[in-house]
Amino acid sequence: MTRIYRAFGLTLSSDIFLPELVPSPQGAIDLTIRRGPVAADHLTGQNFAQDFGDDHAVLYWKTVGAFHIDAQGNITVDAFPNLSDDLIAFPLLGPVMAIALQYRGAFVLHAGAVSINDQAVVFMGDKMAGKSTTTAAFVRAGHKMLSDDLAPIRFDTAGQPVIAPAFAQVKLSDDARQAIALSDAVARPDVHEVIEKKRQLLSSAFENRTMPLAALYVLERGTQAQITTLQGQNALAMLLRFAYAPRFGTDFLSGPVAKRHFEMAASLARQVPVCILQVPTGLDKLHQVVDLLQTRVPKRGQVA
Repeated sequence: MTRIYRAFGLTLSSDIFLPELVPSPQGAIDLTIRRGPVAADHLTGQNFAQDFGDDHAVLYWKTVGAFHIDAQGNITVDAFPNLSDDLIAFPLLGPVMAIALQYRGAFVLHAGAVSINDQAVVFMGDKMAGKSTTTAAFVRAGHKMLSDDLAPIRFDTAGQPVIAPAFAQVKLSDDARQAIALSDAVARPDVHEVIEKKRQLLSSAFENRTMPLAALYVLERGTQAQITTLQGQNALAMLLRFAYAPRFGTDFLSGPVAKRHFEMAASLARQVPVCILQVPTGLDKLHQVVDLLQTRVPKRGQVA
C-alpha cells in the first residue's frame, strides 16, 4: 500500500509505513520510496557497506538490507523478508534520507532543531552531547520541534537559509525521558533491543512550517549556560564537522558534491551566527539553557 507523507519540506510517496511522518493529501510527489530489487551482492558479508556512483548511492546493512538512492533522491528499498517497517525506517529516515536530501541540494546537519519566536535554532554536537535532550527541554518549555536528528538547510529564493520540519519524533534515554516529561508525547514501541533510546511521537509540539534560520549552536559541557560566538574559519569548521555527509567519506563527498557542500557551509557561516553553547551538567539545569536562548533569539523581523 502506497502512502503520501510530508517531511523535510517534500511530499513523499512511500511503500513503507512511516507513522513518524505527517500524512499528506494526494498531490505532486517530490520523492518516492518504493520496494524493489537493489544490486548489492558486492556489499554483502559486511555489517555495513556503501557504494557511490556518479549519480547514485547504495547503502547496505546486514540486519536490514539494501537501499538505492538515485540522483533525484528517490529511494528503492530491498529489505529482507518479514522485516518490520519500523526497523526499515530506522536507517531509511536517517543516513539514507540524509543522502537523498543532499542529492536534492540541501546542506544536512546531524542536529536537533526547534522554533523560537518563529525562527529556527539548531543544536549540533558530538555523540552524547545532548542534542535530543536539549531539543526536548525546549519542547517542554512550550517551543516546537523541527527536527531531532536530520536538519536539512536550504536557501530560499532570496538567498536566506531556511530549515523545513523533519518529522515529529524525538528519541530520548530513559533518564532524559523521565526528567523531561513531555505531555504532548506518545511512546512508541522499541525498534530493536540494542537501541537504547526510546521513541516518542509529538503532535501539537511539532512545527510544520519552514522557518528562517536564526542561529546554530554547538553543544559542549560546562559549569553554566553561556554562549561564545565563533568567527570566520572556526565557524566554518564546526559546520563541516557536524554535517552529515562526511560520515560517508570521500567516496561520497568528492568532486562537484564536495564543492557544493563546502560552498553552502561557507555561505551559512557568513550569514548565520555559529556559537558554542555551554550546557551545564545535570538534567535539572537544562532550564538555564532554555532561559538563556529565549532572551537571545529575537522575534522574526527584529534585530537581536
